[in-house]
Amino acid sequence: MAAAPPTEDVAEVDLPRDIARLLQGDSNSDLRKVLKAKGGSNLVEVSKESLLSHLEEMKRTRDECRKFPFVLLFFISFATSVLNHEHISDVSQVERSFRGLLEEGGFEGSLPEELVVTESGINSIRGRDRTFVAGHKVMKDITTLADVWLYLEEAVLPIVINEIDTSWQAPAYRVLRYNQLIGGIQIQQIRRQQEDCASAFSGDEMVGLVQGFQCYPPAKYSKECFGEPGIGGEYDPGWCPDPDKSTEANGRRLFAEQFAYDGKDDTSLALFGYGFEGGLYTVTLLGHLGLEKALETLADLRDRNWLDAASAWLGVKFLVLNADLAVYTHCIVNVWLSSSGALIPAATFSSFPAEPYQHQSAVASDAIYFALWLHLVVTCSASLTKAIKRGQVRAHFSIGWTWLNWLTIIGGGICTVAFVLFYDRLRDVKQFGLDIAANRPTGPFGVDFDTPEQRNGYMATSTDMHITLAQMAVSLSYLRNFIASYIVLLTLRFFEAFLGQPRLAVVTKTLLGSAVDVLHFLIVLLSVVISYALAGMFLFGHRLIQFSQFYMSFNSCLVIVWGSYEYEELIEEGSFYSSIWFFSFIAIVALITVNMFIAIIIDIHAKVKMEANSKENLFVQLGSMIQHLWTRRDWVPYAVVKSAVAEFDGNMDITAAVLLSKIETMPPKQAAALIEEAALADKAEAESGFSLSTATTMVGLIKQEVTSIAEALEFFEQMEEHEEEERRDGAWTSQLPPESYFHEVTLDAEAEGKLNGIEQKLLDLEDSITMSMQETLDSGQATRDRLRVLTRYITEAWSPDEPSSPRSPSMTVADEDNSMTKRAYPTTDRKGAMLGASDVTVEDEQD
Repeated sequence: MAAAPPTEDVAEVDLPRDIARLLQGDSNSDLRKVLKAKGGSNLVEVSKESLLSHLEEMKRTRDECRKFPFVLLFFISFATSVLNHEHISDVSQVERSFRGLLEEGGFEGSLPEELVVTESGINSIRGRDRTFVAGHKVMKDITTLADVWLYLEEAVLPIVINEIDTSWQAPAYRVLRYNQLIGGIQIQQIRRQQEDCASAFSGDEMVGLVQGFQCYPPAKYSKECFGEPGIGGEYDPGWCPDPDKSTEANGRRLFAEQFAYDGKDDTSLALFGYGFEGGLYTVTLLGHLGLEKALETLADLRDRNWLDAASAWLGVKFLVLNADLAVYTHCIVNVWLSSSGALIPAATFSSFPAEPYQHQSAVASDAIYFALWLHLVVTCSASLTKAIKRGQVRAHFSIGWTWLNWLTIIGGGICTVAFVLFYDRLRDVKQFGLDIAANRPTGPFGVDFDTPEQRNGYMATSTDMHITLAQMAVSLSYLRNFIASYIVLLTLRFFEAFLGQPRLAVVTKTLLGSAVDVLHFLIVLLSVVISYALAGMFLFGHRLIQFSQFYMSFNSCLVIVWGSYEYEELIEEGSFYSSIWFFSFIAIVALITVNMFIAIIIDIHAKVKMEANSKENLFVQLGSMIQHLWTRRDWVPYAVVKSAVAEFDGNMDITAAVLLSKIETMPPKQAAALIEEAALADKAEAESGFSLSTATTMVGLIKQEVTSIAEALEFFEQMEEHEEEERRDGAWTSQLPPESYFHEVTLDAEAEGKLNGIEQKLLDLEDSITMSMQETLDSGQATRDRLRVLTRYITEAWSPDEPSSPRSPSMTVADEDNSMTKRAYPTTDRKGAMLGASDVTVEDEQD
């Protein structure tokens, strides 16, 4: 039955005072924390533990906020420095021009007349009769050795070497109007050793099949001269390997023929180098002798079969300098002649500025970056020194941000050293260019060298220059990759600085909070993707390039996860298993596991976001920091306050007055602000929510416990029903022994006295248990009263619909017997002193 409403003579409740009374009589720290958080601003006291935690949080936030400007400046200075040195916009213009011409420059697919039987389709191109055998082709369409010669003749040489024109004195070394050719064009090849195929097989059956057939093992390279010697028994240039110094200085890297899938075409190439110990066969085409001379040399090489079955790699190299933009571009046209019989063309480019310190801004940006790098070195070293003195080295390096800072220092040092080495090699390239210019012929365009010594010096310098450029291209590629990785590393430092602002720290805390779950998830995902990558190799690897090797198959599976795939290409052969592979991979990986990954992130993000909503935003925090600089200059440092608070006994409650009595120099505003901020932090922590997974776990545990209780109650009910049935049927009396079994036992007086004493002690113990149970019931009643106080406070004090009214020192609550009980609690004055307590009255009203 519902309780009757309170009568008019019942006074209102002074809830803050009642909560204070509950706090004074309760020793449960968690309940006290919740009551304080719900008690409002009138309860300006916090525990020692809460105040210390708040001071530590303030120190951490202040330190992270101080780091942010240095992190930002460090990132900007490094980015500005590398951009000033690279001149990417200028470098890319030159490189794109040559890349487009060499990769997209076409040739007509024609052959000299003497190489064909038919006489149809005769044309005259530069005075030589030709027969067309194919349509328009570009570099990726090269499939035969004839295509290689035609590509070089029609698409490469006319771009790089000018024709001799007496009517118009064109500059001999000008390429694409604004670029200068340095050192001519080098045409090089690498050759394999020739072996009898019979030596490669141990079985007698295969020996008979390949007897007399010549093989060229892919891992064995030749250092021998080939072809027919010229007049006097000497070989022409290019038919014998270069001197050993050329091969050794190259550190030569022969790039393996590894395919890589590209969305534009299936014949793209990934270049992976390995050590090379064979010989290089080099032919140099000189720019000052003109295009006709270069074409004659090329035709001679073609007619004498300079490229044959032993050829493993062909490279066409040249270096140009764009003086207007101050950019060097080293171009290499590669053609791999693989053991499968396929020709794999690819062009590689290495462009870099001719003068990294052309502008003074580069010097300034380097100086700023180096100063900030030294500041980081000093800061981290000082922190490490303190940890060593305190014996906390392991704890110091157990923090992930410490490793990040040291990696930043090491990475910055590596970038600096690598750039110094690059700058040293760049000076060598400049010197090679000056030496080549000094050895050029002094006569008009088309005239050869003046002396053999001049020619030999020119050729030797050109060879050394291309060797240095090859080494420089590899090191520059590594340096640029490292710089890209280092920039990502610097970006991670922002996540550390964002911890100083709760709203900005949402992403950082989400990633840190989900790191363990994500790691376990990635192990499962990696196992699934690896399995499908191996299966894909067996299903598609024999016909699709992108599944021909494991790392490429693994990459293709990851690309499919992100939605980039050609379904018709995968099931081109109509295999039922191909469809099963594709749809099961999409279902398991793309739909289930990826969404599980997103759910893990969202789950942690929801909890972190809920906690951050109660914190101040970036602009409020900036305002507080500015206010602190101007109005809080006389405040006691937080380190001093923390030391003073740590001296308090136990986990006592601390008020502003207690804090002022401990630290006499502290301004009252600072003490009040600290206590109020710590109380607000406790309130926010008490009101913080749970993540979805935590809430689901709690619901599951509650359901499990309720189910266990229900099962236990059901068991006891069944036992009671069973006993009642046996008692009703008299079955239990049939199990008693006969009366003859019982007989009277007489004890002596001493034994009987001892038994009486034991019986009396049992009775006393029963009385004690009864009293304890009564006290437990009374304590439960008091607890219910406290909960009613909290309920009344929440419903009345925080209700937006009811106006505030004066609070009185008594309240009315409903007892379990549906009567109205009026209880009065001791009242306190403003200082918390007891004023007295009114008698407890009970008014019973029947329904």
